[in-house]
This record gives sequence, C-alpha cells and structure tokens, in this order.
Amino acid sequence: MDLSKGKIFESICLIDKASSRSKHLYVNHYEVNTIFRQMEKKFLAASNQWMNRINELDRKIDTVESNFDDIISHLPSKESATTTTGSSTQQ
Repeated sequence: MDLSKGKIFESICLIDKASSRSKHLYVNHYEVNTIFRQMEKKFLAASNQWMNRINELDRKIDTVESNFDDIISHLPSKESATTTTGSSTQQ
C-alpha cells in the first residue's frame, strides 16, 4: 500500500480468531477519528439510558420504602399488642 501521498495512516492490528494470525489494516486517520466519534456517541447514549434506568429504579425503591413505612405505621406496636392481650386475659 502506498503511504507516500501525505495522508496520515494508522495501522490497526486485527486478530483473526480462526487462524490466530494478526493482520494489519491501514486506514486513514480521519476514518479512525470518525469511528471513535461514532463509538463515543453510542457509548454516551448507552450510558444515558443506563443512568435513566438507575434513576427510575431509585424512584421505585423510594416508593416501595414509603409504602412499607405507611403499612408499618398502621400496625399496632408490640407494647399495645401486649397490653391488649393482657387486658383481655384479665377479663
């Protein structure tokens, strides 16, 4: 491959899984940057989706905790349950 045209080329080493041989792929520096920018955009989009899901789960956990607190607050305490049992036994 003629690399003398003044363009910056980078060598990317690829490993062929079937033969375990490495191959060198020469690509234009601009193409490499474009590929990395596309990968970065995909990563950021996936990262934002992940954070949105985590925030949604956090809100759901808060709701469940609040519901449990409401349920527990309506249950009789140990002291009042013992007193009720004790007074009914005395009668």
